[in-house]
Amino acid sequence: MAAFRPAAAPVPESASSDGKLGAPIEGQLVDGHGRLISTAILYEVVRALTGLAPGDVITVRTDSLPAVDSDIRAWCRTTGHQLAQVVEGDDARDYAIRKAPRCASSRAGR
Repeated sequence: MAAFRPAAAPVPESASSDGKLGAPIEGQLVDGHGRLISTAILYEVVRALTGLAPGDVITVRTDSLPAVDSDIRAWCRTTGHQLAQVVEGDDARDYAIRKAPRCASSRAGR
């Protein structure tokens, strides 16, 4: 049986004023725009986070697909990384992800 987790604070979401996404929200940009498979995007996110310190932030840019959105949110919840912000553009979405102090996967065996 899964342990109960209280709901996380809502993720600040906003739309860009002109509908176009410009520079990354913060930090390094992982560009998943044009990729339809969220696992390929998340693979690049994991690679980018590997070299960063806890608390560092990366921006992940993807197409505005519901499946990709739900997968990124679920991945953040299960790994312990914080989905800090989501910004909507006309044809893309930016996610700011803050690296967790320790990954949930490293605690799983304890």
